Amino acid sequence: MIKALTHCQKHYKQNLNRSEEYLPQCTSIGEYKKMQCMINACWCVSLDGKLINGTKLTDTKPDCRKGTNLLPCVWNLVKHSRGLLGSFRPNCAESGEYEQVQCHGSRCWCSDKLGNKIEGSQVQLPKTPVCDAVVKTEVTTLNRKIVAPKITTTTTKAVTVKGILSRKPNVEPKLSTPRISISSVSTSSSEMSSAPNDDGLIHEPRPNESATEEPGIMAAIIAGAVVGLFVCILLTMFIVYRMRKKDEGSYPLDEPTKSNYSYTKAPDKEFYA
Repeated sequence: MIKALTHCQKHYKQNLNRSEEYLPQCTSIGEYKKMQCMINACWCVSLDGKLINGTKLTDTKPDCRKGTNLLPCVWNLVKHSRGLLGSFRPNCAESGEYEQVQCHGSRCWCSDKLGNKIEGSQVQLPKTPVCDAVVKTEVTTLNRKIVAPKITTTTTKAVTVKGILSRKPNVEPKLSTPRISISSVSTSSSEMSSAPNDDGLIHEPRPNESATEEPGIMAAIIAGAVVGLFVCILLTMFIVYRMRKKDEGSYPLDEPTKSNYSYTKAPDKEFYA
């Protein structure tokens, strides 16, 4: 039984004897291959073998499988022409970019050159969106939202009085809680000096760090406090123990005193019944 020729096979047979026409390339099952070539040009075709606009390239081959070297609009057009589910046929300009008006089913909307849908532009057929007015409105709205921030600069001058430390105006003094240092900290004479610097201002001396801020010294202080507390507890327990023994009368706390009289042993006596 002879199978009927497919559209691609018939097309090939018709152009076989025509030198000015290209010979279509068919798959093993008789369908058009995704890419067709002739001399130094190649392009992508639809399922029925028609040229897809924007895919014809010279000296190179278009990627009709993944669209790596095709523009986004042209690649979406290729996917739709190959019958890919979920794809819609975009309207592409001659440059390969998206046209302003795009339609799918019973809806039409405005889009930018990258194919992004402009919000608020969708209408139902037979109406057509006015994309020029939508684009102008969107640009005007964006310009209104952009507000240049106001930059204000304030300068403060230091007040210098001879013999008095300089202070910045309108600055409330901060109250700091006094810190008790366990070890005396020596201050250098250069830091405690109130003589004016090269800029003519008298600066406050920088306080030295206290010994309690050192981790090693702080650990030694804590250890000494713990040992002292432990000794105090033992001493208290010993005193309480002595007081309880004194109340019970188990032993005198003071040294025994000698009696004023001498002890004499009673004479032995015999008793008769």
